[in-house]
Amino acid sequence: MPVFPALVILIVLGIEIFFLRFLTKKQIFYYLGVAILIAIQAYFVLSLHPYYLAHYNKIFPAAFAHHLGWGEGLNLAADYLNQKKDAEKTYVASWYQEEFGTFYLGHAFHLNARNQGRVRYVILYRNMFGRVPDHWANDVIDEYFKQRIPEKVIQINNLDYIWIYPKKIYERIAGEIYNEVKVGQTFVAKFDNLARIDVLFANYSSRPNNADLVFHLFEMPSRKELATIKINTKEIEDNAWHQFAFKPIDNSKDKKYLFYIDSKESRPGNAVTVRYQEPGEYSQGEMYLSRTGDLLDPKSKKANADLGFELYYLQDDKFYLEETLEIQNAQ
Repeated sequence: MPVFPALVILIVLGIEIFFLRFLTKKQIFYYLGVAILIAIQAYFVLSLHPYYLAHYNKIFPAAFAHHLGWGEGLNLAADYLNQKKDAEKTYVASWYQEEFGTFYLGHAFHLNARNQGRVRYVILYRNMFGRVPDHWANDVIDEYFKQRIPEKVIQINNLDYIWIYPKKIYERIAGEIYNEVKVGQTFVAKFDNLARIDVLFANYSSRPNNADLVFHLFEMPSRKELATIKINTKEIEDNAWHQFAFKPIDNSKDKKYLFYIDSKESRPGNAVTVRYQEPGEYSQGEMYLSRTGDLLDPKSKKANADLGFELYYLQDDKFYLEETLEIQNAQ
């Protein structure tokens, strides 16, 4: 409107008269300095729109120990995943799942459900870090942030805020493992010092099972037995990875191996199972399932199926996921 320029001129003249007639030169510099500081602070805050809670003092760099993050930015994670094919049918496990679920077109689960067979993505959030040592969030950080490479990292205020990790889906179960039933997988180790294999189990909705279960590891094709580990099925959690650690195999690189699981003491109703995916994605081995005890019978091979397993290697007294070492070596 034409009146606005005239009003601006009048306001500026009014400010000039106030400063020159009623304030000393020292007071003018003081108030001018305060105004500049307020303007700088306002700039830093307003530049974060709409994520004002991500503000921190630039003089003291933000560390993971500072609990930044109250759900801001999870809409960006939802926007990213909403662009995926079949997003409406996809399951995601996320920190602050309610805030994330508000924007996500698919299904949002609590992060504790990350091992469910249907979960395709896992979301970590900055607020998880810096908690007391025995907090369960640290387990997720060890499992994902320290071992895996995210598909997407979202930044707010020049800080990494959200990590999105893809996850293989193992929707099928092999059936109860008891008596002569054996379930196994062949694979090729990509590095030396193979020292741990994690297997994805299920125990039928946390059913209280109680029987011995045995993990066997063989070198192929010689069938030389390298490790035998016995555990009780009551140690198996539902839809969770169980670790089988053994003496590191020094020259394991490029060699083929077979592991399988059986439980002769288990019986129907008192047994666990393992998860697998079909069709499978692993090209260097096959899944085997035998109900007669002869695991390597050609009829036991499940074409185009992969058992839920992960390989770990010991380096510098620390276990490294195969995927992590592959990416490190490629850099």
